[in-house]
Amino acid sequence: ITLTLWPFHTWAPVGYAEAPTAVSMLHAGVLKKMGAYAIIRFAIQLMPEAAHAWMPVIAVLAVINILFCGLVALTQRDLKYVLGYSSCSHMGYILLGLACLNTIGLNGVVFLMFAHGIMAALAFALTGFIADQTNTRHLDEWGGLAKRLPFIGTCFSMAALASAGVPGFANFAAEVMVLLGAWDQYRWHTVLAVLGIVITAVYMLKAIRLGFHGPLNPRWAQLTDAQTPLAKLPFVLLLAVLILVGCWPSLILKHIESGVKPIVESIYVSRH
Repeated sequence: ITLTLWPFHTWAPVGYAEAPTAVSMLHAGVLKKMGAYAIIRFAIQLMPEAAHAWMPVIAVLAVINILFCGLVALTQRDLKYVLGYSSCSHMGYILLGLACLNTIGLNGVVFLMFAHGIMAALAFALTGFIADQTNTRHLDEWGGLAKRLPFIGTCFSMAALASAGVPGFANFAAEVMVLLGAWDQYRWHTVLAVLGIVITAVYMLKAIRLGFHGPLNPRWAQLTDAQTPLAKLPFVLLLAVLILVGCWPSLILKHIESGVKPIVESIYVSRH
């Protein structure tokens, strides 16, 4: 439930939409990952036989998570709901990686937990910055905001590209590792998961187009961009982490693997 596995996912987008920006950032960035941490750290080590028996079922539900939540995100006009369903969809990749029970898959899971946490926090922070000035999160009511908010618009576009798994961002390396880990055992699941990446790109590009491009809505002529270095700093730091780790994933992968490898070895030792 914490990982928003389909069909137990419906609470999360509503929670994101109703919560203050800081709570949405914390929940999407940190708290949701606690379910995956508990599975890796405790569940699969305490019950390795049950893990191997149930992981094929988890893999199927993970693919449903990816596709169903992605398609629902396509229909949303409230940006917080778009990001909420997007977050649920991304949890599908984490679940698919967990289902592999191999080193590369679990490395990808932990890496994606980190990458998605940074990306989600950035996206919700940018959404909150705009919503505080416009008093709305509906993309149809925005339009042309990049003309008034060039810095915020650029940051959101880059966060959206990171969410879509574009190379150069941390999400790309993490998702590639999950897909490589899943390929040997779950080939059709992996193909469908790649389709989920395409769906993510569609709804994120759609959000950029509706919210930030096109003619400027006259209602937003007085909007103020993040102008001071202090106002820009939180967004720049989060974006810098996404790019730095995306270009040099070894910065954290060596630390991740040192923790994951003994867990994978213990699972297979326990079975034999």
